[in-house]
Amino acid sequence: MVWPILESSAGAAIDVRELQDDHAELEGLLGDLRNRVDAFARAREGDRRVSAELAEALARTHELLAERIAEEERAVFPIVARYVSVSDWDRVEKAARTGGRCGSRRRGCYGTPSRANSRR
Repeated sequence: MVWPILESSAGAAIDVRELQDDHAELEGLLGDLRNRVDAFARAREGDRRVSAELAEALARTHELLAERIAEEERAVFPIVARYVSVSDWDRVEKAARTGGRCGSRRRGCYGTPSRANSRR
């Protein structure tokens, strides 16, 4: 959601490919977690194996999310503070609150390079 704004506002100051790759890795992990939750929902009461597999998947997901969020905060927040205008960031926050995405120019969630350093 935030990558298009960052690329548009900060240009070469940030390379979002690695951060995007992290999200692809998370998608796989979240898919596995969904499968484990479904298996848990279908399991017979007291099925310790299914419970243990779900607990392990939850622990892996928690660990990776905590690591990735901390990493993104270190990398992204200084770029946002320096390059992203208040109005562009407001659009990112609105999209996050409403479950929208900022990946489409039609939806108006892109920053304008000419305003990149303007904190209006």
